[in-house]
Amino acid sequence: GTIIGGTFRIISTIGEGGMGHVYLVDHAALNRRFALKVLSPQLVNQENWLRFQSEAKTLAALNHPIFVKVYDLGIHEHSVPYYSMDFISGRSLAEILEEDGPMPLNEALDLFIEVLDGLAYAHRNGIIHRDIKPANIMQCSNDDIAAVKVLDFGISKLISSNEKAAQGLTSAGEIFGSPFYMSPEQSLGESVDSRSDIYSIGCTLFEVLSGFVPFEGSNSFETLILHQESAPPLLSEVAPQLKFSQPLDYVIAKCLAKLPQDRY
Repeated sequence: GTIIGGTFRIISTIGEGGMGHVYLVDHAALNRRFALKVLSPQLVNQENWLRFQSEAKTLAALNHPIFVKVYDLGIHEHSVPYYSMDFISGRSLAEILEEDGPMPLNEALDLFIEVLDGLAYAHRNGIIHRDIKPANIMQCSNDDIAAVKVLDFGISKLISSNEKAAQGLTSAGEIFGSPFYMSPEQSLGESVDSRSDIYSIGCTLFEVLSGFVPFEGSNSFETLILHQESAPPLLSEVAPQLKFSQPLDYVIAKCLAKLPQDRY
């Protein structure tokens, strides 16, 4: 029932993360529902405000069907930053894996081709996602038309010719991302480019097809070490009953190459 920014009435909570909450809201004037991302008041400081602005501007600049459209950015009562975006419903690949198990090959390939088309668009526009994983890819249905969306650009990085400016919100040595899907260079806090997203795509496709992540240690640190040092398993090794083809193993192995120059 709370009104945010004089316009958006909160209906319910959709989710929450490290930076804040996402709410389902009703736009009073348009009589239309949106998703509203709100930065937690206790996290409001200069650095987090700049990150929040950067995330909103990143999404607003992307004009591709797989990205959620952002409409405005504001500050509620001079203290709570927010931005609104399209409300979408559906299931993330993480939820699909948990509820249905591994995805059939043809369905997975169709979905990932859409994701890759959108990522290629983002990369051409100088934006690296840096947190591709099953939880951030959603299969949604609007008006009975299936659609794929890539979510959560909260840790995306803008790559520009001015490297100093590009790294202004991400100091050297900072590590962001999810250990199960993080490239070796990302886990070391080194500079990343589009090939880091390709590595994460390889990890995500591996899990969606087999039900297993390619590397899993007993804790996050061990998992990161496995990404850096261990050869990736083959799909045919972890799920032999699914009878994957050798070319598919080759494609994923190339995505999961340790050195960025050895990947697609």
